[in-house]
Amino acid sequence: MLPIIECFPVQIPASFQPTDSEHDGVDQNSSGKKCPGQSGDFKPSWGGGMRAGRVRTQPDGTRKTLLHCAIDIMAAEGAEVRAIGPGKVARTWKPGANRIDPGAGWSDKGGNYVVLEQGGWRWYFAHLRDKPLVRPGDAIEAGQLLGYLGRTGNAVRKRRDGTRYGCPHLHLSLTATELRLRAVARSHGIEVIGNKADPAPLLKPLFDAGGWRSGSST
Repeated sequence: MLPIIECFPVQIPASFQPTDSEHDGVDQNSSGKKCPGQSGDFKPSWGGGMRAGRVRTQPDGTRKTLLHCAIDIMAAEGAEVRAIGPGKVARTWKPGANRIDPGAGWSDKGGNYVVLEQGGWRWYFAHLRDKPLVRPGDAIEAGQLLGYLGRTGNAVRKRRDGTRYGCPHLHLSLTATELRLRAVARSHGIEVIGNKADPAPLLKPLFDAGGWRSGSST
């Protein structure tokens, strides 16, 4: 079965006012354009998706393009980040071959993050503004507040001239931890790269229906 999707992960309450936790005025993306979703109704937007190239400078100075294998949902800092469906915060997870991290906490790349488990599916919410509001092992309800959208970790970067850029966004990945689930995703027309499934087709109906509007900030 596919993961349980009941709630759009980035929500804007009626009384929403954006924040800038770093108070540094960084408000542009890598192309120098103003960050989206900063005014008006603060509607979130889709950023980089699956297969979007990410250029990274290696320790030896060479540049390498990596696949994103996740989606970015852009919005103003301080937007609510809520659980997509019921599940459990992972007690531990393995972000790399030689690492085991708690299911909610801080990492250099993801900043403040939460890992939500739904059976054999695993959701990774990264770049939260503050420390997550949930802890490893917590049972989670659909729509539960996990934290607030930010740009921690590697969401803010430096150009060669020293200026900084980076828009607030939720980096969201969906991992199928079992081979049979990868086959399930493909059977529904969902792209799978390695063990990562594209969350966008699952979330877009909620987005289009206005599921990003929240009636409460609690």
